[in-house]
Amino acid sequence: MNVTLPLFLEGVKMKGIKNEKGITLIEILLSIVILSITLYGLASGFINFIQQSKEADEAIVLKQEVTKQLEEQRQTFYEHFDYIEFPQSSSSKVIRTFTVDLDKEYYGEIRAHLIEEEGRYQLIKLTSSIGDLGGERPPLEVSQYVTNR
Repeated sequence: MNVTLPLFLEGVKMKGIKNEKGITLIEILLSIVILSITLYGLASGFINFIQQSKEADEAIVLKQEVTKQLEEQRQTFYEHFDYIEFPQSSSSKVIRTFTVDLDKEYYGEIRAHLIEEEGRYQLIKLTSSIGDLGGERPPLEVSQYVTNR
């Protein structure tokens, strides 16, 4: 069988290609290393994704709990509100505390902040916040304004 070379390869001496059967140990090791690096990258990305997903789910649950607690307090505030006495040294006071158990325990509080007062009229900002004791996550806060007028 006669093989013709393309014009640009004429004059180039070609070394014969040996009829090699199988693959060498170096090729096997190289492919194992490449495969290992690829699988490590995929595994770390997957683990990171799972951790972020878990943190996002936890944040959603905490946000829902904080909002629920604040809404309950606001309803109580409207049903039974006449006038809130604040300490003379502060225009803020804790009304209620609560806990939420997920993977760890989170502590929350509802605080009333006096925004404006005129006679018996009060404008109050209710802030519900929750955080962990270790301080790993910044506290989550939700606020609403209420008035007795």
